[in-house]
Amino acid sequence: LYLSVAPCVVISSLQSEAPPHLQQSRSANERHKEEHSIQQLKQIAYNHPDGSAEMISAWKKVLSVDKRNLEAHVTLGWALLTSSPHAEMGIQMLEASFDSARVTPTIDFRFPQTFVIAATVGRYRAQRSEYTKAKKFTELALELSKLHTTSTKNTEDGDVCIQMQLATMYDYFPQSTHAADEAIASMQQYARKLLANPAWTIDDTIVSIMPGAAPDPFVHCHLSAFSLSFYYRADVASIASAHYQMARRGWPSLNTTARFVAKYDMEHKE
Repeated sequence: LYLSVAPCVVISSLQSEAPPHLQQSRSANERHKEEHSIQQLKQIAYNHPDGSAEMISAWKKVLSVDKRNLEAHVTLGWALLTSSPHAEMGIQMLEASFDSARVTPTIDFRFPQTFVIAATVGRYRAQRSEYTKAKKFTELALELSKLHTTSTKNTEDGDVCIQMQLATMYDYFPQSTHAADEAIASMQQYARKLLANPAWTIDDTIVSIMPGAAPDPFVHCHLSAFSLSFYYRADVASIASAHYQMARRGWPSLNTTARFVAKYDMEHKE
């Protein structure tokens, strides 16, 4: 074992003693080769349909050459997101596109697609009851929605659907009473701001454009109130009322009364 390792140590030592100008030249040549390889792989990726095995393989090879490549993280992440077994991996790659410790450069907030990516990550994490990440990316999406045209941007406070998500987003597994109280306070703040503004509506057709929203725009924007039953310190009546008011204003067609209830009301009025 010693004999097999020793030559490597010697070679490493000799390489480290190479003159600085030769080291720089070698580094420049290596970078040039890497860039050329990446360009070739990108061309292969874009010459194949999105989500195809060839396209995914090419982007993975790009990351094997440059693990911090932003374009590969975003494009491959989006492709994997649409494949159920690999959705989590896709989301992680999209999350990485915002992290300077993982990609260079980070995703540019000036591009409208950045809003879509942040909103998608946030909604995915909310669906998986991962509150911290869900809130982080959904709040980021809300700020980005103020910069770009989005699916339901009807107020100066940003995208209405995103605001509603934050107004109905519980900390599904709070670590402490304080964390639970903070989650409720955050929800109530977003709900009050949204309900105080009379000038907003939600168009299901437009919301459906967002990834994952088409099957049920209502569920996409208005998160479940099931977790409210576990918040024994919260003003349950007030929060439930805000849930109802947001749903009624966003989807007035759903505001119906069952026939037997209407009949009962009519009989008792008389």
